[in-house]
Parts: sequence; structure tokens; C-alpha cells
Amino acid sequence: SAGASSTYEIGFMLPHAGEREHDGAGLTFGFKVEDVDRECGHLREAGVAIVQEPKDNPWGDRSALVRDPNGVVLYLSHPIPATPEFQAAMR
Repeated sequence: SAGASSTYEIGFMLPHAGEREHDGAGLTFGFKVEDVDRECGHLREAGVAIVQEPKDNPWGDRSALVRDPNGVVLYLSHPIPATPEFQAAMR
């Protein structure tokens, strides 16, 4: 288990020559990050495909979708307050 000061890194790799490729269809991983906008900026600079730009969601997160070179989708998010309408609907 990682402590509060731990740092994680995600590496994107293409399949090695001769390996069977995986199209990533139907596979999504979710990661909580400190700042979705900053992470998307770093990933964009590294050439990672941004599938959905960062956006605020009514249920209480700001999220973005990116796709790795093998087609796997990553759901990146950080918490924000849920909208009053969402909070009212959950009562």
C-alpha cells in the first residue's frame, strides 16, 4: 500500500515485434489523479490520444479519457463537489 507521498507512473508500450497485438476493446482502467487537466497536458505532450477532454461530472469528479497505444482506455479523475441537483436526486 502506498503512502500519501507516493508517486506513480504509467508507461505506455507498443507490443514487441512478433507479439500478438491487443486492440483494447472493452478494457478501461480508472485512476484517481491530483489534477486531471495537468495529467492530460503531460500525456498530450507525450503523444497519447485524448479521447475525451477534461470535464466536470455532476456526480462529483472531473474526468478525462485517454487511450494507450494498445487501445486500452484510461479514465482519469479527481474529486470535485457534486452538483446540488445530483445531491438532491440522491436523497
